[in-house]
Amino acid sequence: MKYGSLLKIDFRKIHFVLLSLIAFTLPFFTVFNSFLIILLAANFFFAWLKDRSVVSFDRQSGILIIFFSSIFLIYFGWVIGTGIVKYWFIIEKKFSLFIFPLILGSSFGKPQKKELDRILTFFLISLLVSITLALVKHPNLLSQHNESFDIDSYLVMRRPYMGLYTLFGASICIYFTHKSTSVLNTIALIILAVFLAFFSYLIYVKMAIIGFLISGLIAYVVYLIYSKFYRQVLFLLAALLSCLSVVFFVSIPFQEIVKNIVNLKFFDFSEFSWIYFLSINMRYAIWSCCYDVLAQGNNWLLGAGLGHQSLLDSCYVNDLAWDQFGVVEAYLDLGKSLFNAHNQWLQIWLDCGVLGPVAITVIVATAIRRAMRQMNFFYLFFTLFFFACCITESMLEVQRGIVFYALFNSFFAFNSNDK
Repeated sequence: MKYGSLLKIDFRKIHFVLLSLIAFTLPFFTVFNSFLIILLAANFFFAWLKDRSVVSFDRQSGILIIFFSSIFLIYFGWVIGTGIVKYWFIIEKKFSLFIFPLILGSSFGKPQKKELDRILTFFLISLLVSITLALVKHPNLLSQHNESFDIDSYLVMRRPYMGLYTLFGASICIYFTHKSTSVLNTIALIILAVFLAFFSYLIYVKMAIIGFLISGLIAYVVYLIYSKFYRQVLFLLAALLSCLSVVFFVSIPFQEIVKNIVNLKFFDFSEFSWIYFLSINMRYAIWSCCYDVLAQGNNWLLGAGLGHQSLLDSCYVNDLAWDQFGVVEAYLDLGKSLFNAHNQWLQIWLDCGVLGPVAITVIVATAIRRAMRQMNFFYLFFTLFFFACCITESMLEVQRGIVFYALFNSFFAFNSNDK
């Protein structure tokens, strides 16, 4: 046999080891994480060479692979169609959106539930290591609330991604409590979940916290409905609406916050603390420029192309009245340089045209439908939570967002022992 030496290698074990290392290196070691993904793809290829019969795809998996890879395929088609070689790095960056569904959707890579649990464990351990490094670097992180305190400089990644990771870690702890057979383990997991949630509050990740709460509530209500606990659903919704009504009608500041957000009105820092609301004002300003770029010519239909950042930067520098959005002077230089759309739907719309946001919407709908068919409410939560974070961040523009989503979505979607 030409590839006889391959017969002695257990590619399935190597496959799982590589996935475990990829999950563990997600919060840090970005270069090493990329190298591991290349090794994962190579391992898959050599497994196919060894025995092509073990690498096959059923019809349902094939359809899911196409849907979940659609963002990658759109960018790939754009770069190939335009022939602009300098944008090839974008294909490399988004490669994970294709390779994880392809491998984990195959008969070779299809994960078992126990493997999902182990991958989640590796990620949780890695997350705790990254938080420990942050606390070692700045021991007062748990107590300092100085407005000038630069939290990002003490974390292993930017705050929005740290918030995504931290609160997903908290949800993993809650998920594991349902599997725990020991009271002590359950208590330890609850304490860890509370700590991670508290840590996310300390680093001011507003959208991640809001997304976590809303996504968790929706997933829990759907679980109660599927379990036919209709009274509990009515009681929970009534209690929630009552609390929100009381807060809204009694708290004037809360009313103003809601009105400003609904009307896309900037926050006046003479009334609101800028440490909480500056990032919202910044996004209003950025989205205003995104709207201006999309309104030019046929950009709303075909997009402004992968080189649209210069158009945004020109708007930031020349056309945008930053003071209109309450952006303080100290942030002007930061705001005038290389800010992306800070919204994944707008980002891909600017890049590739209206087909982009349609593709994201289809991906979300497909994942939700898959979660419902599996009755996998953790998968439902994951999907809602990740794309809630995509409302205020272009999560699929950096490796920590791309690999995070591609890895865990593929594990959930192609799990061969869902129920």
